[in-house]
Amino acid sequence: MIDPRLLAATLLILPLSLPAQADAQKAGQDKDAGAAQKTEAQATDGATSTDESSDETTSTSAEERADEEVAGEKKAADEGPRHVRAMVITTFGPERKVWAEKLAPTQDIKVPGLHGAFGSVSCNDDDVCLMTTGKGYANAATSISTLAFSPEFDLSDSWFLISGVASIDPHQGTLGTPTWPRYLVDFGIQWELDARDIPEGWTTGYLSINTHTPTQDPHQEYGTEFYHLDDALVDRAVALSKGAELADSDSAAAYRKHYDHAPANEAPSVIQCDSVSSDTWWYGNRLADRASQLGKQVAGDKASICTGQQEDNAILTALKRADEAGRLQRERTAVVRVGASFNRPYEGLADADGLIGYAKQGGYTPALTNMVRAGYPLISAIVDDWDEWQEGVPEKTSDDARDQPSSDDRASSSEQEATADDQKGDAGNDSGEDSASN
Repeated sequence: MIDPRLLAATLLILPLSLPAQADAQKAGQDKDAGAAQKTEAQATDGATSTDESSDETTSTSAEERADEEVAGEKKAADEGPRHVRAMVITTFGPERKVWAEKLAPTQDIKVPGLHGAFGSVSCNDDDVCLMTTGKGYANAATSISTLAFSPEFDLSDSWFLISGVASIDPHQGTLGTPTWPRYLVDFGIQWELDARDIPEGWTTGYLSINTHTPTQDPHQEYGTEFYHLDDALVDRAVALSKGAELADSDSAAAYRKHYDHAPANEAPSVIQCDSVSSDTWWYGNRLADRASQLGKQVAGDKASICTGQQEDNAILTALKRADEAGRLQRERTAVVRVGASFNRPYEGLADADGLIGYAKQGGYTPALTNMVRAGYPLISAIVDDWDEWQEGVPEKTSDDARDQPSSDDRASSSEQEATADDQKGDAGNDSGEDSASN
């Protein structure tokens, strides 16, 4: 039984203690809420600080990248266009290959607008560069114009060497013969009648535009009928290359024996004679006679046509336009074309058989090798004596003959040996298609 006195005392104390407990509980709750708010605020402050730090980092990275890009652009601007002492111009892959092996380029510069298969210009540490146009007039003119007007290069005092294979007249040279033309004649700027329809007394169906007979001199209305290369440059190139040791092949030597006259049946040697250009690949005595006739009609009696190819007048025209625009000096152009096949048949060989069987002549491989062996002494002289060549063709000296290379310029095995496909004619691909190029 509960003591009445204890119960009465409890009842008296309880009303007084309840408010105090409530106040204590409320204070505890307020304290917990404050702590929670403080923690949340700290977390929010921390998150804000992290976000701000992240924003600062991102901003710094972007600024650093922008600074690097500006610095890179400034460096490129400071360096300016690539200066070129000499530009070697080839027309298709195998020509490019043998020159690349000799020049050992260390830099490739992509140039939008060049031939798709040869979209870059390759340069070495001597400021000698190598480019490839692609075959034929359209490719040649377009590629050279693209190069000449590209902001990537400083061509203001550059020298140009067009180097390639060609067909050769057996009355003027032989298989593997390097030739340095003084005159380049466009064989395509003519009227033509089918040979079966020519009037009596005409020897050919070709005559110059707006003339009346094949023997009448042309009017030269186009301005690209022929180009006369710098005489001093041609003479120096011939002199420098005379000492080159030229390559030959057993198959070329065997084919020469079909001809009963020199120089067709002799070993190759460096000569000076002229060239005709045409997209049309021609062959035969009558057309070779017309090429010789046209050369003299447009360039005078001094012209002596010996080779045919498909690009040179187009290249010279593009260089001329660039010269007129102040981009380069067209007169600083030399050409070395090497006989890869004869353009006239030997006695008893039908013209059609000679044309279709051009690749059996054996001249393609030595022609590729010899265009480098004959052409490189000029490039070497330009590099070695740049202070003089920068101003123009140096004056000849009595030491020229002694200074001719003894031809330690021996081609690599890849220059000396062509694959069986190359020698067989590959009439539809790059490895042999230009070996008799007219």
